[in-house]
Amino acid sequence: MEQKYPKYRFMILLLLLLALAAQPFNNFGMSALSGPIIELLNISKAQYGLLSTLVAFCMGVFAFLGGVVLANLGIKRCYALALGIMTIGGLTIGLAALIQSYPLMLVCRFVTGIGFGLMYPVKTAVIMKWFPAKERIFLNGFTLAMAYAGLMVLFQWIYKIYLALGSSVGYTLIVISGIAAFAFVMWMLFYKDTYPGLPGAEPGSAPAKKEKVRFSFAPVKEVASSKVVRYMTIAAVGHYVAYALVNTFFPMYFREKFASIITNPDELASFANGIAALMPMAGVVAILAAAFLGISVPNRKLFIWPFQILFLFGILGSIFSSNVGFVRICQLIIGVASAAWYPAFTTLPMELPSFTPSKVGVSMGFIFGFANFTQFLMGVIGGKLADAMGTGNMLFILSTIGLVISTIFCLLLPETRGRIIKSEDEFIGSGMNIRVKR
Repeated sequence: MEQKYPKYRFMILLLLLLALAAQPFNNFGMSALSGPIIELLNISKAQYGLLSTLVAFCMGVFAFLGGVVLANLGIKRCYALALGIMTIGGLTIGLAALIQSYPLMLVCRFVTGIGFGLMYPVKTAVIMKWFPAKERIFLNGFTLAMAYAGLMVLFQWIYKIYLALGSSVGYTLIVISGIAAFAFVMWMLFYKDTYPGLPGAEPGSAPAKKEKVRFSFAPVKEVASSKVVRYMTIAAVGHYVAYALVNTFFPMYFREKFASIITNPDELASFANGIAALMPMAGVVAILAAAFLGISVPNRKLFIWPFQILFLFGILGSIFSSNVGFVRICQLIIGVASAAWYPAFTTLPMELPSFTPSKVGVSMGFIFGFANFTQFLMGVIGGKLADAMGTGNMLFILSTIGLVISTIFCLLLPETRGRIIKSEDEFIGSGMNIRVKR
């Protein structure tokens, strides 16, 4: 019989959702304001790509360190540190925009990225620690849905906020960073590492009393030795190649593509962001649907690899079609495909032998550390290739390569059949045919 968990876990869920809702505002606010930022700073697309995705470089590097911090400091202090740093970075980049300093904005984006990176390993560790196994796949999806909802609100409203603030990039960035500040305060007040009725904490989930913290990279080395984690990392890297390009360059691409139809710059920017907002809108629905189905359908891989192919189809349709209606449909497809794979993908490590909450958190830092470093590279490489060959050609070539690789390695993952595996002996087969004994 599965152990009961305290009802306070729902307060923990609210805190987690608030923190996750703040992420897209601090990250993709730069993408939604790409036109005004390029004009304000008088920079090239390559320079803008660096500014937009520098945070991903830091997220990649510091996601690894986030796993170490999590294992040594515990969940509460790790997430508080991450939220605090992200808030400082978000607020100061707005100030840098007010004085129109591109170098200072780069520094502030670097700081924001440190906070993002430290946050990555924590979410799955919180879910595994505070919630029973039967709720985890749904919550992995539901929490991501909140982040997508934040992204949807961002693309729908940020340009209106920008206009309401007198077309000030700086003030707009400061305002949208307030969500992270509020999330930080709430986390410090209400999150608890221990609680009556909560199953016993595993070693490493909280620091020992009064002992000096000694940071060790052993947890990262341990997860890196897992073949499954390595396959998941390559699959995530391929997926994030396309994901980074879509979120960074699609608003810009749509402005270029439909400039002959809509001549007013403000209306064109609002229109392009409106199309881009369809992706997270569809993503919210897809995540929740995939999470619900994942509870009843005991097949994890079925909810992972097919969505990589669907993702590519949506991107190609958006690039090669000039029909506004069809492009909108393709954006919905992209939103579904780029999101629906996530609940099963992040739940799979929770079902592997000997994977504790801390180990799962470190694994997420390892996997998405590489994935987010890829986002940074795509911002730089994508911006340069867009200047050289055109935004559409760049999106086509890089997205195709990334998603083909992702599909192959998703197929190579083991199949847990939706249950916690106690021993490696329960697996049979190899490669694409790995599954759990009945």
